[in-house]
Amino acid sequence: MIKNIVLLFVSAVILGCTHVYKPRPETFKMDEFTEFSSPITIAVLNDQSDNVNHVHLDRGIGGGMSGNKNSWTDTAIEIVKRELVKRQAVIQNNASKKLALSIFSIKASETFWAIRYITKLRVKTGNGYESTFIGDNRSPATGGRAADGAIMRAVSAMFRDPVIIKYISKK
Repeated sequence: MIKNIVLLFVSAVILGCTHVYKPRPETFKMDEFTEFSSPITIAVLNDQSDNVNHVHLDRGIGGGMSGNKNSWTDTAIEIVKRELVKRQAVIQNNASKKLALSIFSIKASETFWAIRYITKLRVKTGNGYESTFIGDNRSPATGGRAADGAIMRAVSAMFRDPVIIKYISKK
């Protein structure tokens, strides 16, 4: 029995344990941005088709983290919807006003002190405006916290864009 446990442990260390991670939208309170009202009906759509898991954080024999851009975009969408609803918006998939979101870049690195994630979020409005927002976050605790914060910060940056705010504030 002990021999099997030791063999399992050694195999895990040698092969590594990369686990799939989907960031959580509730980990952090939003970074501050100028308050606005959004009394509109809007669709918030996932514009990312890549749902293949890619390794973001490779720790060699110690494992790492992987995930896919589509599910990470879903997390950004959850945060956007939550913030819009707080500001009087109604979310409907067939609304004429649209925000199409896509996390198109996920980069991770690790130092002795922290794990860092940088995400890039592309947002397209229904009237043709398109912009990219960067979320950069470090965590001394876990890669998950670093990833969660990076997505939150990309969304927060989107809510500081005056063109986006004008689009989502007018009926």
